[in-house]
Amino acid sequence: MNKTILTISGLLTALSLYSQPDEKKVMEYSGKWSILSGLLQPVLLQGFNIAGTYLGERFTFEYSHGMYLKYPSLVRKDNGLTYLNSLYSTGPGVGYRFKKTLDLRFEVKVHQYEAGLNVTQSVKYTNLDCGFGIYSRRYIFRRKENGLKPFFLEHSFRYWQNIYSTLENGEIAYIDNMGKSRVHKPHNIGFFYNLSLGYTFGLNN
Repeated sequence: MNKTILTISGLLTALSLYSQPDEKKVMEYSGKWSILSGLLQPVLLQGFNIAGTYLGERFTFEYSHGMYLKYPSLVRKDNGLTYLNSLYSTGPGVGYRFKKTLDLRFEVKVHQYEAGLNVTQSVKYTNLDCGFGIYSRRYIFRRKENGLKPFFLEHSFRYWQNIYSTLENGEIAYIDNMGKSRVHKPHNIGFFYNLSLGYTFGLNN
């Protein structure tokens, strides 16, 4: 197994051991649906993301979908590429709530990429990623009569590891715009952070 995945699994296991669950009572916001939108995607990646989340009494379920994401920083690192875009990023996750504002999730995501190899050549491929995420919510703005707040900010710290790609032979050789021989391999996301704004439905029930 990939050493990085083992390391992340160990860290997340340690988090679960040191995160003490709330008292044996129904945690606030249980049984509620939320919709969220990423705040960093439009600013840093020129795209957008939307997600739906269900908070059970202990388990969480989510599905997120992003589109038209661009990675200019990766192009600068590998100046053989003219661009690297993610046409879509989609998939589910399931997690466990340690606190009303904290949960740990296992996620499976599918990403389609398009890489510009030079001015005339590009390649599209699809990746399957698996990983973990730590999600922390802070409820904000006006309270309902029952003391709950519908709006919240969600911080997420995630690691996604590429486990399969449709890129033939796992890489593609090409000549960049400067005539230099290069090799492009499937993009691996790894660690990343996101901040989302969300709204919870049904708090008056």
